[in-house]
Amino acid sequence: MRTALLILAFAGLVYGEVTPSVTAPARVTIEVNRLGTVNVTYKGSDFKYLADQGIDVFREYDPDSSVIRLRVQGNAPGTFRIVYIAASAEGKLSEWATTAIVVGGGNPVPPGPGPGPGPTPPPDPLPAITSAYVLVIEETAEAAAGRGTFFTDQDVAAWFRANPNWKPRAVDKDIKDPATGKTPAGFQPWLDKVKGKTLPQILVIDQDGNVRYQGDMPKTPADLLALLKGIK
Repeated sequence: MRTALLILAFAGLVYGEVTPSVTAPARVTIEVNRLGTVNVTYKGSDFKYLADQGIDVFREYDPDSSVIRLRVQGNAPGTFRIVYIAASAEGKLSEWATTAIVVGGGNPVPPGPGPGPGPTPPPDPLPAITSAYVLVIEETAEAAAGRGTFFTDQDVAAWFRANPNWKPRAVDKDIKDPATGKTPAGFQPWLDKVKGKTLPQILVIDQDGNVRYQGDMPKTPADLLALLKGIK
């Protein structure tokens, strides 16, 4: 049980041995969000109380130092506890005393059914493409003869000249950096995307690294041109 409050109140020096004790009400009922009062008296030199989480408790001044006047408030229905203990100057402890704080009848109010979840909002639209890579990933050793003619086709080449921020590139699925013998870091994410797929694959990657299209390489330059014109 977590406790929301721990306060130590000193009552002053008591001469002679005193049998410590605490007297507190067994039950106090309060309304939700309304202050209630718990009056506690004790004998001894020290006094402690602890309150359950779920209620707010503070001490209010009383001219009689042996009277502990607590103000209590709960923000939701339920039953909570405040426990108390006193001690003598010699360190002898009293028995624990407990007050049940019943807020709003004590039974938590179950939540209503509510309207239920709303529709899932559509994803934010992607920004307009200002630049892109048209990346063809293939098994070079198995590439069909004339694959290079796709990007040198008259109509496809004219489209790339009219869209100079779109850059075509074809790479082997096993591309390696000659200096390190490793896959260039910039290509690894795209190579991972085509693992297990039929090659060649074509990816259109925008300026923010979003894949705007991925699929099998078109069969003809005309099909490639239609594909590029359709990507927004």
